[in-house]
Amino acid sequence: MLLPLSGQVSNLTDRIRNAVGPKKGMRNDVIGRFCKLACSDNFRGVYPVDRLPHKITARPSFIIIVNLGRVDGKKRFFGDTALPPGHFVTVIATPSSVHYIDPFGLPVQSDLMSKFLYYCNRRIRVNRKQIQSKKSNYCGLYCILFACYADGLGNDLKLEFFINKESLKRNDALCSKYLIRMFN
Repeated sequence: MLLPLSGQVSNLTDRIRNAVGPKKGMRNDVIGRFCKLACSDNFRGVYPVDRLPHKITARPSFIIIVNLGRVDGKKRFFGDTALPPGHFVTVIATPSSVHYIDPFGLPVQSDLMSKFLYYCNRRIRVNRKQIQSKKSNYCGLYCILFACYADGLGNDLKLEFFINKESLKRNDALCSKYLIRMFN
């Protein structure tokens, strides 16, 4: 039996709080369930970077969240820095462009991700503004927020954290606050 929407969101919110802790990140299934509850069918799922559904690139618009941790277990690096396993990014496609949003503000690092974006056959836009602290494990929550915002949920909110470069750690609390406001 399905819980009423508020019960489902509350249940997922509790699971998200439990899933995000020191040195822990979120799982694909938890992020996917939260976005499926909140977003339209424009949200197409959460995928590991080495399991991206290339047939989705033909859709005029879509939103996906990509787990840059690979199923094959290979580590990812940005320069000399090892990135956390399971780092999430959001991909938002419109009829004219595809947006790659990494909360760390990093460029596309994965050849698999680059190929996927290329196959979208649209102008590629990459967010280069760091929103998330390198010490934060909230990338999954940021990606949920980006997906919901792109899908029209929460467009009335002023997303202060997009411009808060002075206190990146404060952005975690703002991200959580906005998600709670969106779902209440």
